[in-house]
Amino acid sequence: MKAFIKNNWILLCFILGALTKGINTEYIIWKLSKKGVPIKVVLNNKKWESLSYRNEDGYYYNFKINGILYEGHTMTEIFLPGDSIEVLYLKDNPSVNRPKFFVFQ
Repeated sequence: MKAFIKNNWILLCFILGALTKGINTEYIIWKLSKKGVPIKVVLNNKKWESLSYRNEDGYYYNFKINGILYEGHTMTEIFLPGDSIEVLYLKDNPSVNRPKFFVFQ
């Protein structure tokens, strides 16, 4: 077993990193579904381009909480600039935000 770990430590680090990222993403979605604060936003014309083959492109949105500007993106092209959507954000950390349709899909 020690020889396997020694010979494959880079692969094991990659797998551990991927698992950690996946678990963190699912935790954020779960937390937003339970404690997310809704807000209406309007999509702007700034294009978001996905780096993953699994996600579509989309558009960015902005919103202000206590005078601080936060940004997110739709992760889909079914909405266009000027469209209004509902976003959920965490009250203690508004930079954690996702479109409501993404959280409850």
